[in-house]
Amino acid sequence: MKYITPDLEGNRLAYRGRRYWLVELADGASFQCVDKEEADYVVFERLDDAPIARVTRIPDGTFEISTIMGFASDYSVTLEEAVKVAASLIDEELKACI
Repeated sequence: MKYITPDLEGNRLAYRGRRYWLVELADGASFQCVDKEEADYVVFERLDDAPIARVTRIPDGTFEISTIMGFASDYSVTLEEAVKVAASLIDEELKACI
């Protein structure tokens, strides 16, 4: 398996896992076609070289995680945990498609 190292396009790497990265979007920036207006963070899957989820901080301090495919949920988690939740949501969506 070869993992892709994406160009962060001027954004900040908030979490670096082996397969999943969490990219914090800079003001007015975008990453892999996800704009700052859509999310605060993007979960990037390095094996498939693609964003898999948007993560948005909501005022109560929790994060809303919405997959690129459309499923959204609110979770009270840390940013590192948000990456794991996003990965599991993608797995659920893919199983539903089969």
